[in-house]
Amino acid sequence: MAAFEMLRFSLSKPAIGPLLEGAGGREPSLSREDFLRVLFNKKIEFFHSGKLFTYAPSPTNEAGDLRLSGYIGKQIEQEFQAGPDQLFAVTTEKHWKASFVAIDVSGDQQLMFFEKRGDVGKAQAILFSLIEQFIREFKGSAWHIDVEYLTEEESFWHAVKEHRGEITEVIFEFVPPNVLRGYDRVKELDRLITEGSNSDSSAYVLKNKDGELDPKGEFVEGAVEYSSEGAGAIKLKSGRKVIYNSKKNRRTEQAPEEIMPRGGEKAKILGLIAKLFGKKK
Repeated sequence: MAAFEMLRFSLSKPAIGPLLEGAGGREPSLSREDFLRVLFNKKIEFFHSGKLFTYAPSPTNEAGDLRLSGYIGKQIEQEFQAGPDQLFAVTTEKHWKASFVAIDVSGDQQLMFFEKRGDVGKAQAILFSLIEQFIREFKGSAWHIDVEYLTEEESFWHAVKEHRGEITEVIFEFVPPNVLRGYDRVKELDRLITEGSNSDSSAYVLKNKDGELDPKGEFVEGAVEYSSEGAGAIKLKSGRKVIYNSKKNRRTEQAPEEIMPRGGEKAKILGLIAKLFGKKK
């Protein structure tokens, strides 16, 4: 079975740094939806962790599509020994390892499925490198992009129950919202606190040095649900020790290997996209 990790894109107007300076204070030149559509319809070569990667869009992508797909591959070198005619000489061969990715770029989704493969790498970090390269090449003012994993909400409550009596801190970190509907009280509090501060993320910490922290109530419940949908991350600490990290409890979807489009088969690509997003609309 192939496993897919789920990630949410959050696009916001740059608050600080070269993106803001390059934009000259203007709004980005494309809508969020169109910006992602351009990104995932373009072949991009980029380096990540010293390795050459390439994003190649699927042949099924068409203009106006809301659900796009492609492959992110890493070039690797592998040593092997030739046969007896070459006296078993050691030689090097270059080849690729690749993950299939699919994204819904529509305004109320911006949700990606990234095939989890240890021989390719960590989805979030790879996407950050891809985005950085795309923005360097993009002709126009760009959005600031955050990418967060969707996580298992229940894992937080299980950790709270398991570690009750030793929790000294709960840390919520949010990225700028622009997709998720609802969560109005959480988003409004975050907006009031961060408005005008030039922050590109925010964090809230609940503390009890004696370990008697009992996270509950309407705000905490809303913040946990909000974070789990790809709007941020949560940690629990006992003293200096991190006893829970939401990013280690990522949501996944499974797909049988026989339907995976390993050779770019159009029918398999379309079928896999339909399967992955079938429950999300």
